[in-house]
Amino acid sequence: MKQTRHEAAIEHLKIAIFSERNSQCREAINNLDYHFIKANDVQVLKDNYFKLMDITLRNKILGVLMLNEIGLKQFFWRHIKKNDTWI
Repeated sequence: MKQTRHEAAIEHLKIAIFSERNSQCREAINNLDYHFIKANDVQVLKDNYFKLMDITLRNKILGVLMLNEIGLKQFFWRHIKKNDTWI
C-alpha cells in the first residue's frame, strides 16, 4: 500500500505542473517514502525541492533524500554552501 502511494506520488510530481499551493502536489510530497526512492526519482525531487518556498514541504523532501543512500552528498554540500543558515 505504501509503495503504491509512493509510486503514484512520484508519477504525479514528474508530470504535474508543480505548485505548492496545489493540494495534489502537497499530498504527493507527503506520500513519499524513502524506502522506495529509485535513482531516477532523485532528480525529480531535487527539482521540486528548489521550486518550493514552504519549509515543511522542503524538509519532507530533504528527509526523504537524506534517508536514502543514492549518492546525494554533492546535493547536500551545495545546499549547505548556498544557505549559510541551514544546519
